[in-house]
Amino acid sequence: MEAVTRDELRYVLDPKDVMGEDYPSETFRVLQKNEIARHGEYRTRRLVLAAYDELSAQGMRPRVEGYCSNEDQLLHLTKRRHRGCR
Repeated sequence: MEAVTRDELRYVLDPKDVMGEDYPSETFRVLQKNEIARHGEYRTRRLVLAAYDELSAQGMRPRVEGYCSNEDQLLHLTKRRHRGCR
């Protein structure tokens, strides 16, 4: 698995931030609207990007093994017998 770049993360958080105000796609529209109303900024974007920058500065890479499979997560969420994470 390859790490997400900072620009890719910016795109996920707010496509218009990367592609321009005319871009027709949005993600987290309600979250962004509520945070701007409450905090005067899209706070989640700032905090997530700050965390990304800090982790990158420390040389950290994303973990790619040891997570539950989608099937294990579904079993856990539906309270069926959970086989455990691999």
